[in-house]
Amino acid sequence: MADRRANRQEWQKRVDRWRSSGLTAKEFAAEMGLKAGTLQFWSCKLKQADRRAVAPRVSRATVPVVSSFLEVAPVAIRDGDQRFEVELANGRRLRVPSTFDPATLQKLVTALETRT
Repeated sequence: MADRRANRQEWQKRVDRWRSSGLTAKEFAAEMGLKAGTLQFWSCKLKQADRRAVAPRVSRATVPVVSSFLEVAPVAIRDGDQRFEVELANGRRLRVPSTFDPATLQKLVTALETRT
C-alpha cells in the first residue's frame, strides 16, 4: 500500500502519472496500491488549487470595467476652464473637469452606460 502521508507534491506526481497513463482511476490505483477515490479526490483538489492560482482575485468592491470605447472630444474652453467631454456609447455626454478622480469617473460612466 502507498504511503498514507504523501505530501502535495507526491500527489501531484501521482495524478500526473495517472492522467498520462490512459488508465482509469480504478486501474491506475490498483497498480499503485492506492484507493481510486483518494486518487480522484487529489485530482480534484489539485485542479481547484491550480484554478485559484491562475484566476485573478477580485475585490467585491471592484467596479466593473466598461467594455465599450468612449469617444473623447475637445470642448470649447473658456479662460481657466479645463474640462473635456466624453460621449458615451448610448449617446450621453459627460463633461469632466481636468481634476477628476479616475475611480469616481469609472463608477459614473458604468452607471450611465448601464441605464437606458
